[in-house]
Amino acid sequence: MGGRYQALVADHLEQVVLTQAREWVRSPGWRFDKVPPDAHLLCSCVPTLNKASLAAAVGAADAASVMGEHIATVLRGFSHANAWARSHGIPTIGVAHGTVNDCETEHGVPMAGLDHEFTANDLLAAGADAFMLGHIHLHQTWSRGRQLIAYPGSVGRNHYGERGDKVFLIWNLDTDGATFEAIPTPARTMTEFSFAGPPDMAELEAWTTTHDVAGTWVRIRWTYLEEEQSSIDRSRIEALFRGAANLKLEGRMVPLACTRATGITQHLTLEEKVQRWASIAEVDSAPLIAALDDLRRYDPAKIAQRLLLPSVSTPESAHRSLELDTPR
Repeated sequence: MGGRYQALVADHLEQVVLTQAREWVRSPGWRFDKVPPDAHLLCSCVPTLNKASLAAAVGAADAASVMGEHIATVLRGFSHANAWARSHGIPTIGVAHGTVNDCETEHGVPMAGLDHEFTANDLLAAGADAFMLGHIHLHQTWSRGRQLIAYPGSVGRNHYGERGDKVFLIWNLDTDGATFEAIPTPARTMTEFSFAGPPDMAELEAWTTTHDVAGTWVRIRWTYLEEEQSSIDRSRIEALFRGAANLKLEGRMVPLACTRATGITQHLTLEEKVQRWASIAEVDSAPLIAALDDLRRYDPAKIAQRLLLPSVSTPESAHRSLELDTPR
C-alpha cells in the first residue's frame, strides 16, 4: 500500500512501536517485556479472532465465555508496557477488529451476548490512551478519564435505514489523553419509509417538500389487503420522487386469514353451526340465520329480484309483492 509512511499489518496478537525514525518494531512475543528506547508510539494489536480455532481448543460449548476471559487477560497484560510508555512520554493506542458488548449496529440494534469479543471495561483495562476499533458500521464512543474508545463506523452508507452520519476520524494523541475530530464523508443518502397499511401520501408529500430528492436512494415499504390494492397509486409516488437516484417500491399483500370455529363440528344443524361461527367471530348471527331461512324457503331468482327492488323495504313486503310465499 503506497503512502508517505510504511504500513504495518498485524495478523496476530502483538505490540509494536513506531520509532523516531518512523520505522515499525514488533514485540518478540505477544507483548513487550521492555519497550524499545527510541519508541515514538506504542500500539497494542488485537486483530480479528479465529473463533473456530478457539472452539476446537476449548470445545464449542465453552468457546463464547472462554473467548471473553482470554481476551480480557490479554488486554490486562498490555497495561504494564502501556503504563511504562506513558510515564516516559510515549503515547499509547490499542487497535482491534471486533464487537464490543452492548454496542449498536448502524440500524440501532444492541449487540448483547456472550459471543462478542470485548467489553468496554476490558478495553479500558489495557491502559491505552486511545483504543481504535473496526468492524461495527455506526460511529460510537466510550470513555473513562483520559482514555477514549471509538468506532469510526463505515465511510459509506450501504443499507436503507442506517442511523447517524458517516465519518472518518482524525486522532490527536499525547500522554495527557486522546481526542479526535469526526469528518463527515459524502456518503449517499438512503431514506426508508415503512407503513403498516397503504402508503401515507400526505407524509410522503410533506417529506419531499422539505428534503432534496435529487440523488437520494429511497425505499418505500407497505402492507395492504387485497381489496386495497387499487387504491395505491404507484405512479403518483414515482412522480413525487422523480430525480431520486434509486426508488424501490415494495408492497406486501396480507393474505386473508380465516378464523377456525373451534367446536363447530359438534353441532348438528346448519343454524347451530352458523351461530357457533358468529359467536367466535363476534358478529350478529340474526341476519345470517334469516338469510339461511330465505335460501331454504324461496327460489334464488325471486330472492335476487327482491334485493334489486329499491321500493321494497322489508322482506315481508317483498314476499307479498313478489308472491314469494310459494315454496320452491
